[in-house]
Amino acid sequence: MPIIETDLLYAYLHEGDEHHEIATRLFEKIRRTEIKPTPEISALSLIELEILLKSGIIKVKGRTPTDQDIAEYFEELCEGFRIYSIPINPITCESVRLSALIRAKYNLSYYDSHYAAQAQLHDQRIISADKVYDRVAEIKRIEPQSYV
Repeated sequence: MPIIETDLLYAYLHEGDEHHEIATRLFEKIRRTEIKPTPEISALSLIELEILLKSGIIKVKGRTPTDQDIAEYFEELCEGFRIYSIPINPITCESVRLSALIRAKYNLSYYDSHYAAQAQLHDQRIISADKVYDRVAEIKRIEPQSYV
């Protein structure tokens, strides 16, 4: 079960994203259980999305969302995870420790190092369009197009 990086979750949720079509096809295949085992979403992706919403980088109804908007956004997102049977991969003490080592070794960003660490501890695979993961020898990046 590879980890799906936030870039694809974001792309799926936002039609204007350059990877929206590929992400939509990927999640549709997941919904139809055509991808086995089912890829997982990192728990950190939920926090990252919330921060992007709270900061106004992600808009709701064309504006910086209120806390009520954020709650509704996540209500829909959580329902989608239930419908699609997508599990959430938890953040562990070990994954936080490993992310710091990965950041130091590969000069990855905070979030990217955490996703790389979770992938390494999980099954060494991450589904992402972000080529930064190609630098991390301990994991394999899977192009989302390979599933669609």
